[in-house]
Amino acid sequence: MMYRSSPQGLVATVAFVVTALAAVPGIASGSDEVTTTKTSDKNTAINEHSDCTGDDITGIGHSNFVEEYSTTMHKTTFHEECSDCVGAPSGAQYQVNGVSQTETKTTARNYTDRLDTRFHLFRKQATGSFAVPPAPGTITQKNDDEFFRIVLTTIIKEGHDPQTTDTGPQIECK
Repeated sequence: MMYRSSPQGLVATVAFVVTALAAVPGIASGSDEVTTTKTSDKNTAINEHSDCTGDDITGIGHSNFVEEYSTTMHKTTFHEECSDCVGAPSGAQYQVNGVSQTETKTTARNYTDRLDTRFHLFRKQATGSFAVPPAPGTITQKNDDEFFRIVLTTIIKEGHDPQTTDTGPQIECK
């Protein structure tokens, strides 16, 4: 009722609210967004294929999944590892480490989505110890160490055509 009878009262109230909001930087900038995080840790079956050795790698490893989200962002990270995986048909032991991250960000005018996946497969010696790799390029090199990476990014900006970048699968045998 104060606003109807007194425009000066309305101005004073608005000035007070604006001043109060300016004193709290998170609220004034809109960055006081709440992010929720969920995690999951568990033992999991590992099923991978090595393009470098030709082995199908299986075992029981450990995985960790983390999910973060808010009204403008969704991010996931999945990590798996196995130190006692076995390759078939060779019967060799493998160390497996993999990480996959996705991140989606949205605003009123923009959208960005990114996927980054990396795997490292390492064949061990029969004793279970890591093999000492021979000099690169020598005939005895076994390609026991495999690195895999792929990155996909999509960006959509208001008034522009969508842009997608794809590194394609990158596989390196060492």
